[in-house]
Amino acid sequence: MGLGDEPQQLLLRPGVQWTLAPGVRVAAGYAYVATAPYGERPTATPLREHRTWQQLALARRAGAVSLSHRYRWEQRWLAPVVGGETGTFQYQQRARYLVRAQMPLSRFTRGGLPLLAYVYDEILVPVGHGTATGRLAQNRAAVGVGVPLDARHRIEVGYLNLWNALGPASTNEFNHTLTLGVVRSVTR
Repeated sequence: MGLGDEPQQLLLRPGVQWTLAPGVRVAAGYAYVATAPYGERPTATPLREHRTWQQLALARRAGAVSLSHRYRWEQRWLAPVVGGETGTFQYQQRARYLVRAQMPLSRFTRGGLPLLAYVYDEILVPVGHGTATGRLAQNRAAVGVGVPLDARHRIEVGYLNLWNALGPASTNEFNHTLTLGVVRSVTR
């Protein structure tokens, strides 16, 4: 928020990915997340999270459209930060599913490389902890364009609508977000 004046979240998520067959990839990694109180119903304190994750990604083409599915399983350790001290970590698990379609915009090219349009939707569901198990916790719907820098790099600019279920009450939050991503394609 405020071009960095009011930071809301820092997310560092390194990982490794292996291609098992054309269109089939597996990955695993770690994430560190520092979240500040924000939104209509902010958390009482900042939160810190350590997360491990595993995923399966499947991709295929249907004509000019590339379609991908990502299944991710996360193990999460979350703790409040009170008075500058990190509290006790609580363990949670979460399942995520993302479907994404993208296609080249052949009428628009940059250096012979086409722009691309994309759309995706991702759902996040807690698993194995209390009454939240199996209940939709978040939905992330996005649309955007990819601008090629060269044959292996592009910048993606898009709009993300984040729906967030807050707490045990039936309160929801909607966040409208401008996204910016740098994509690097590596082929071996």
